[in-house]
Amino acid sequence: MKGYKGFDRNLMCCGKQYEVGKEYLEGEAGLCEKGMHFWENPLDVLRYYPPGDNRYCLVEAFEVREERSRDSRRVCKRFKVVAEISMADLVYDSVKYVRNHRVNDDDGCISTHGVTQIMCQEEDVCGPEH
Repeated sequence: MKGYKGFDRNLMCCGKQYEVGKEYLEGEAGLCEKGMHFWENPLDVLRYYPPGDNRYCLVEAFEVREERSRDSRRVCKRFKVVAEISMADLVYDSVKYVRNHRVNDDDGCISTHGVTQIMCQEEDVCGPEH
């Protein structure tokens, strides 16, 4: 599963050093307890790792638990840090994520995935597919 991970300026998280291109394994995984956490929605990473000195990476997660938090936070036993991405990449991927995960209702399109909320009623804003 593709996901996004935030790190401090040294590419560390919770006292653990990470490197781009390497794979990591944890013995157990439990949401907000153990394992390696990542987010499906790129914008949700900013809630935990705000812009500034933090860095962002694309990860490939394996052995992902079904548990989900209120946002798109997930936990897994194993992941690979695929690539470091820029803030521009994070925002671009966020737009794609929201477009692909919005929920339709009678009033228009609404997406409430994590920190993002898009509400619209006009077809030209949401696109013809809504």
